[in-house]
Amino acid sequence: MRLALAGTLLLALTTHAAITPLWNGAGSVTNNNFSNTNNWAAGKVPVTNWIGSLTVDFGPLASGATNTAICDAAGNSKTWTFKADTAPMVVTLNGQQLGAATGPDVFVNSSTNLQTINGAFSLFDIGGTTTSRRFNASAGPLAITTSQINIRGDSAPTNWAIELGGAKNGTLNTAFVRATDTNKVMVVNYLKSGAGTWEVLSALPNLTLTNKASSVTVSGGTLTLDEANTYTGPTIVSNGATLNVTTLAAGAGAYSVSNTATLGVTLGNAGGSLTNASLNLGLGATDATTLNLDLAIFGNPSNAMVDITGALTVNGTCTLNLTNGALARGHFVFYAHQDRGAFPATEDGIPCEIIE
Repeated sequence: MRLALAGTLLLALTTHAAITPLWNGAGSVTNNNFSNTNNWAAGKVPVTNWIGSLTVDFGPLASGATNTAICDAAGNSKTWTFKADTAPMVVTLNGQQLGAATGPDVFVNSSTNLQTINGAFSLFDIGGTTTSRRFNASAGPLAITTSQINIRGDSAPTNWAIELGGAKNGTLNTAFVRATDTNKVMVVNYLKSGAGTWEVLSALPNLTLTNKASSVTVSGGTLTLDEANTYTGPTIVSNGATLNVTTLAAGAGAYSVSNTATLGVTLGNAGGSLTNASLNLGLGATDATTLNLDLAIFGNPSNAMVDITGALTVNGTCTLNLTNGALARGHFVFYAHQDRGAFPATEDGIPCEIIE
């Protein structure tokens, strides 16, 4: 006898979302290390305490937890996010290798409190993509006070970038060190600033290898570079953004300002000058740009605050603002000077008088 079975066989497939490890400091307050499994929320402890290639959330902190953490676990990571209700924290990195090739984010502050990162870590190249390593102060301020960021190149050419973004303020105070990849080509984007207000308290070195130029790109918000930078790549300011630099900068790169953007130059020392390979103010006839010159506490300048060794190009309308400096009465000339090498130099000046 044969039986014919008619019907439909249903297969139920169940998927489980990847678990994001949550560090909430629930363990001993005297041992807030990542290696203490009690410090991780139940069910979200990384396998063998290794957080490599994982996304990690911080907080809210458990009752009785301190606001400090030491990352003593090995490996690379993706995005580390301080959750919305996280109290102010200080996370110390113990020589970790962060910013793996699978990036892109490194640290994101989604809380309204100041979050601080200490220690030293590495940023790896981004595998030929345009994805950046982002420090994102999305809801509250973020301070990166690491002792150094090691720039590593594991492919040739090396593609890597640091992007500063978010809606709030952030500070970056770290030494940038190039790893011993002398046969690599750095960099596609060295530093990019988007939304928010960021201040870089340490010097930007010139990390470029061979003839590949790196760049500082400010496409939103405000970026302030405080130190005596030796960076020589092009600097691009656009889309209503503001870049503030001082005359201490010694990189002598090319500057381009466009699309309602602002370049601010502060006199860092008496008689100082910001030397540029070229300065382009405005890309088209309808562009409006601003050049702010701040004399700080040094009074009447004795040298040109902006010394352009190549071409000065002005398109559209450029507004020049001169501030501070305890100016004394006298006659001054604002002029554009272009050194044409073997040809006689030319100076086009507008005489001005400070009368009060």
